[in-house]
Amino acid sequence: MSHQAAWQEDVRIRIRPGRADSGVKLYVTDRDAFGEVGAGSREFMANTHFLRYPGLFEVLVKMLAAQEGDRPLRVCIMPLSVGLEAVSFVIAGLRQGLFETRRVSVEGFDISRKATELARSAIYPRLFFPDDLSPYDGLLRELADGYVAVEGAITKYMNVLPASDIFAFEPDTPFDMVICLNLLMHVAEEDRSRLVESLAALTAPGGILCLNNNQEWPVELVPHFKALTGPGGGFVSLHGEVEKDCVGDAASAGERPEFAVTDANAMILRRVTP
Repeated sequence: MSHQAAWQEDVRIRIRPGRADSGVKLYVTDRDAFGEVGAGSREFMANTHFLRYPGLFEVLVKMLAAQEGDRPLRVCIMPLSVGLEAVSFVIAGLRQGLFETRRVSVEGFDISRKATELARSAIYPRLFFPDDLSPYDGLLRELADGYVAVEGAITKYMNVLPASDIFAFEPDTPFDMVICLNLLMHVAEEDRSRLVESLAALTAPGGILCLNNNQEWPVELVPHFKALTGPGGGFVSLHGEVEKDCVGDAASAGERPEFAVTDANAMILRRVTP
């Protein structure tokens, strides 16, 4: 199957006017899991913006590098979508020398089988990337058919896990870092606390949990922040440890809580070690 066919089958791309970095939305329909389109199918908005949150990734890479001990570290990105957020995290890690000093596996899973297949292919439409790819020589390779291949220098640090629902996902061991971006707003309101509890359960003692609800609506994280950092919640906030230069001027439609940091307006928490 050609790259174009792989992306067009059950995939619809919506592009705002302008360059790729002005905004791209990708919708993946997983027919295997949810039936034919129009018959109970679901769509998933993929995280297609390459290096969308450089400030956040810079902070998280530094925090991961500072983890105690020399054991291998595991990062879980959920939802993985088509994999570009994991690619971006690895690039941020390479820029900061993370993989030279620590053994790190950047893993992830998504509920969509189609998105999982595309993440494993490590080939993306050219429009997802900046006009100039020269800063990524040896990491990204432009193909002749309008696509970009992610090179082994990145994918060797990535592990695309089988498609799974967050509420059914049971890893052998918890993760040293769990990252969940721009998902909460797509979950039914009655299931949001359950989602946050599931993410918390994936985070190892001493590990880091990073969660946002779209950078434009950070105030909606407040009840979840209070639940996790309150009595019995098991987490402490790390927002005071985020470097001032990395906080940036993230857009906010309303009140911005103190803990909503970096360009993603995310909360960054550490699970308390018993």
